[in-house]
Amino acid sequence: MLLGFSAGPIAAQSTLGQSFIASPSPATVLRRLTVGSTGIIGSSSGAPYTADIYAVSGTALVGASLFTQVLGTNVAGFSLFPNLALAAGGSYAVLVGGGTGPLTTYFDANPYPGGTAYTCSGINCSTFGANDLNGFFLDFGPGTNDPRNMLGQSFTAPSDPNVLLQQISVGSTGILGSSTGAPYSADIYALSGGLLTGGSLFSQMLGTSVAGFTLQPNLVLNAGGTYVVMVSGGNGSFYTNFDADTYTAGAAYTCFDGRDCASFGSNDLNGLQLRFGAPTTVPEPGTSALLGLGLLACSAVMVRARRRAIDA
Repeated sequence: MLLGFSAGPIAAQSTLGQSFIASPSPATVLRRLTVGSTGIIGSSSGAPYTADIYAVSGTALVGASLFTQVLGTNVAGFSLFPNLALAAGGSYAVLVGGGTGPLTTYFDANPYPGGTAYTCSGINCSTFGANDLNGFFLDFGPGTNDPRNMLGQSFTAPSDPNVLLQQISVGSTGILGSSTGAPYSADIYALSGGLLTGGSLFSQMLGTSVAGFTLQPNLVLNAGGTYVVMVSGGNGSFYTNFDADTYTAGAAYTCFDGRDCASFGSNDLNGLQLRFGAPTTVPEPGTSALLGLGLLACSAVMVRARRRAIDA
């Protein structure tokens, strides 16, 4: 058994993960699994890391991977949305491996009693005592068509007069997704008490492949109001990587069925950027052009009237 300490990172490992117990019936579908931004950390100069879920017996992996997700070449925590039906009360583990660089972790001291941090060599695994990966979180529930239907970031509109949301960006690893059919879309909603309120205030199609995005809503918001930008749609999975609280006025968010929303602690989507400004009252180009044409027409009428007066 390897020993770990919550005060600092463990020695680098080629694989790191966490064991857990499936929920009792009927809520046996693993809808979401999250590891905090310091729970697993890695940087690879070549092959990407992947996260896999396996059945576990004792300290050995059993069978093939039940779910796999590519995490990219940089890992600072992650969130998976497996929508995976598991055996009630069964033992499982999520493991991160691959990549060309080693992985490290920080521990929480046993906040999750149903499992422990793991490292494996082949199918044989060792635990880190009663320690858990920082920010480890599970969400079980009844089966849904797609529990990943919304993933995004909450934010707060500044005080007057800078209430015009000019641009919002998420970095290339902040939200990643690939769909074989329907496109993803990004929407902005008002947020109150962890619930989306009202309809979409702004919507933009993102296509069938997402690796971050930039929106230019030019949307006037209520000063000090709370909002969220959400990615939804597609028919494939999408996931996120976190920065640890780089934006203090919001957090990474997910919603199930558009209603049951929750933040990922104080984590923010990688590469989040917001730009606000003051609304302007300058006429739109189309309005300016029409106004100019109207003035020219009036001038022409006045010239013709003067000529008639002289001729008379």
